[in-house]
Amino acid sequence: MQQTQIQLDGAKKSIRSGLVPVTDLYELADCHTKRLFLNREDGIDIPLVPGEYLLIHGEEKFVVGESSIENNPPLRNEVRPEFNGFYNLALPSAKITGKSLKEKDDKFPTGRLFADIKDGVDVEISDDMTIVVQDKDSYFVIPPAADDGDSTDLEECGKNERKPPKGRKYRIRIDGDKHIVDSATITGAEILGLVGKSFDEWSLNQKLHGGKREKIEAKAKVDLTRPGIERFETVRRQAQQGEMALCELLPEDLEYLEANYPSKWRQVSEGNGKFGLVIDDFPIPDGYKEKKSTLMLLVPSGYPGSVLNMFYFTPSLNRSDGKVIKALASETHFDRTWQRWSRHYEWKPGIDSVVTHIEYIKNQIAEELRQ
Repeated sequence: MQQTQIQLDGAKKSIRSGLVPVTDLYELADCHTKRLFLNREDGIDIPLVPGEYLLIHGEEKFVVGESSIENNPPLRNEVRPEFNGFYNLALPSAKITGKSLKEKDDKFPTGRLFADIKDGVDVEISDDMTIVVQDKDSYFVIPPAADDGDSTDLEECGKNERKPPKGRKYRIRIDGDKHIVDSATITGAEILGLVGKSFDEWSLNQKLHGGKREKIEAKAKVDLTRPGIERFETVRRQAQQGEMALCELLPEDLEYLEANYPSKWRQVSEGNGKFGLVIDDFPIPDGYKEKKSTLMLLVPSGYPGSVLNMFYFTPSLNRSDGKVIKALASETHFDRTWQRWSRHYEWKPGIDSVVTHIEYIKNQIAEELRQ
């Protein structure tokens, strides 16, 4: 756990960040005969009692003194910690039991409650634990699974940037289906085995929160308690000779194409390992003679780990002002002749995709008119 600084009666002290027993603060302050208070700039100081717990973020201020203030006085300005990553709770008093805090979320009153520890391991809060709450605290509940009350949904944790707890079963999504695994570690080969696939024909990626993807080898061990893992995606290595196979697109690719080019896009193959994505009636900006054209992308096997490079139009694009467009060539693919635009950029696996490539194309054909 990382160390941080707090102030005890004006003196800086070093202490670990995270959920800390109040007794540790008393030991650090060496004030066993007086009361320790958490200083609140906008209201009454909060008395701290041994047996309670407090989330330490750093820079908290504590004072030592004698007072007749009740242990959990009502606050003039309520504390508003974040809960389940979506909203703030308004708490009129600074102290609350784990059970009471958990029940503040009426969606998951029977779930497990965790303190969200930044850059550290999240800590489960038991029902009978009394915690002292600050505005910048964050808590979340992991709901029990409908089919398995002892499993944690990895995608749910990943999307909300929560660190999955250890010592549980885990519900992982592979492509479109979810599977229960009993261990916090699993190999790439075991993940593919859950969906009846092997590394002879398929590769495996793990999608992290934010869109990044990492390739997983067969013998690589995946730590399911790693924060940010959302799902796993299988990608066919290559098409069988002579088979009209389709390129493997990502779920967000399909969502994007359906939302922006419904009934206009299709996948094509020559049966020799060459795959293409075709979009008919692709809109062309003013400044070209053509108002629409058919756009084609060559999608390599191994995508999204492999690079999408260049792009193709038929009919060819021509500037209305007659200026020559540089770095063009003519190529034949899928029994059609295409105008190839040789445009290159650094492809970043896990970030770039069909979606980002099409958006890049739109920028490029618009930028050409400014040349």
